[in-house]
Amino acid sequence: MTVTSNAKQLSDRLAARYAALRESGIVGVRVGSFGVPYAAVHEFGFKGIVTVPNHKRTITRAFGRPISAKTVSVRQHSRRMNIKKRSYLGPALEQRRNLILQIIEGAVGEERLNLERAFVRIGTILEAQIVRNIRSQGLINTGNLINSIRYELIKR
Repeated sequence: MTVTSNAKQLSDRLAARYAALRESGIVGVRVGSFGVPYAAVHEFGFKGIVTVPNHKRTITRAFGRPISAKTVSVRQHSRRMNIKKRSYLGPALEQRRNLILQIIEGAVGEERLNLERAFVRIGTILEAQIVRNIRSQGLINTGNLINSIRYELIKR
C-alpha cells in the first residue's frame, strides 16, 4: 500500500465520518471571547480617534496633592488612541497546533469516531491556552476578558 493510497483512505474515512457528524448537527468548534467588545482591540490593536461619552469620575488628587474624594462630571470629548496589538487567540492556536492535529488524526483513525468528543477536547485545550496567554500579557484588569473565553460546538 502506498502513502498516496493511505492518504486517500484516510481522506475517504474522514469525509464519511464528517458527513455522519453533520447529520447530528455538529460541524466544528469555535473558541474565543464572546460578549466583550474590546477583545478585538487587544487581539489586533487599534489606532484612531474615539469619542468618549459624558461620564462621572471620582478624583482623589488635584495638582499632585491628595484631596478628599470628589465626583466630577466629564463632558463628551474625542481622544486619539494607539493601542498595541497583544494577541492571545491566534498564538494559542499556533501553540497547540500539533496537539490539535494529533487529536483530529486520532479521531479519524479510530474505527468508531466521535468527532464531537474531539471538538470538545480541542475547545477545552484552546480555552486553557488562551487564558494562559491573557495572563502572560497582563491583560487582566477586571477579569471580564478571561471570563468571556469559552468554546462552543458549531451546529448547522
